[in-house]
Amino acid sequence: MKSEESRVVLALRDVRKSFGAHRILDGVDLRVSRGEVVVVIGPSGSGKTTLLRCINLLAPIDHGNISVGGVTLTHVEDGLPISRVRGRELSRQRAEIGFVFQHFNLFPHLTALGNIALALRKVKGMSAREAEAYGRELLSWVGLSDKASAFPGHLSGGQQQRVAIVRSLAMKPRMMLFDEVTSALDPETIGEVLEVMQRLADDGMTMLVVTHEIGFARNVAGRVIFMDGGKIVEEGPPAAILGSPRQARTQAFLRCVLHEPSRRTHREVGS
Repeated sequence: MKSEESRVVLALRDVRKSFGAHRILDGVDLRVSRGEVVVVIGPSGSGKTTLLRCINLLAPIDHGNISVGGVTLTHVEDGLPISRVRGRELSRQRAEIGFVFQHFNLFPHLTALGNIALALRKVKGMSAREAEAYGRELLSWVGLSDKASAFPGHLSGGQQQRVAIVRSLAMKPRMMLFDEVTSALDPETIGEVLEVMQRLADDGMTMLVVTHEIGFARNVAGRVIFMDGGKIVEEGPPAAILGSPRQARTQAFLRCVLHEPSRRTHREVGS
């Protein structure tokens, strides 16, 4: 039992979040173990992006408990904060959780290498020389060694997203969160980003991935979660959830995603 607990990287208990009168997360319980790849699917508005933002403390929860590596990041009971990491500890814990967004979020005035090196200097305390050397190593790993001096505006969407991924990876996080990272890309560049994510999974990175890329979920995930209305409706191995889901709501969603060609090129932008 203790060995199982020690493998748990992320644990959520009864997490709830509302915006005004609208409940976005409604009692979410979730555990992700070291090296596990968990893919979250569901319709727009189901709470997927809010879930990731709450995990990384970008959005405060109204109720529940979130812990990473056995450390409680936030504990709230019916709107009353019991505990929450703050200050330097908050920065340190956020560095443990890499977050890659839909729209890259690169600094436009910094080069690809500059975007990576900045975090290494500010968060990891590396010297400029160390940060640039490690940044170049990471860019080479994603096939962008020749783009080190390029500014984001001169990079394709797929190239920008690969830079965003290695910028998070540079922090050597305990786990990575991916929020629809291919939704803003054209079909020709989606594959290069998914290939990087596949390599991360093969290397044993713990990953929580919100996506509509069903092929990625089928081939890479160890577990697939279907969310709707702020709840986890169904979860299990990809073959079970994607091949023979038990819940009618999951079945209806997959029929829409798998059998409407427009969903493959016009993926949801908001979650």
